[in-house]
Amino acid sequence: MPKDDWANTYYNIAAYQQLEEFENSLNYCKKAEDIWRKTLSKNSVRFMEIHQCRGECLMMLEQYKEAIVEFTQALSLLNSQVWPRIEITSDIAECYLMLGDLPNAKLYFIQVLEYLEKWEETEAGMRLHILLNLCEIEKHLGNFMESEDYYQRAFQDAQQSKDPELISIVSTYKIQ
Repeated sequence: MPKDDWANTYYNIAAYQQLEEFENSLNYCKKAEDIWRKTLSKNSVRFMEIHQCRGECLMMLEQYKEAIVEFTQALSLLNSQVWPRIEITSDIAECYLMLGDLPNAKLYFIQVLEYLEKWEETEAGMRLHILLNLCEIEKHLGNFMESEDYYQRAFQDAQQSKDPELISIVSTYKIQ
């Protein structure tokens, strides 16, 4: 089998196994990366995918600082692709949130909102999740007016979506 085929196989195994066996996935990512380093340019999108996959595995292993490093490397390899930027930036925000680093979590969640505005397709559920995270961050930081502003935006988005599940999420959140 040609080396590129082996690299694709290793990467596919890593991507599909990551939900069950994160550490094995990290090993397969390494094997794919080693092969691709010999055959692809250093700016290949495949390396972005490797860093993203590795970041997701580390995130699931609750190694948030290491995951942030991988996600940051993945972002550095992106060009104008909006959706991967949304996903990766959101993952970085989630890692900071899990680390309790609210200022950085806030910064990255705000970036995700900006990217979502550029995205052609609506992602009401993701936007709602981010707005409610920002609402909670602001509340913990003592910024109650900003917290209420984010809640109101989430409420308006849920109402505009006419999705009963999203409306329920926002209504339930306010009660808490």
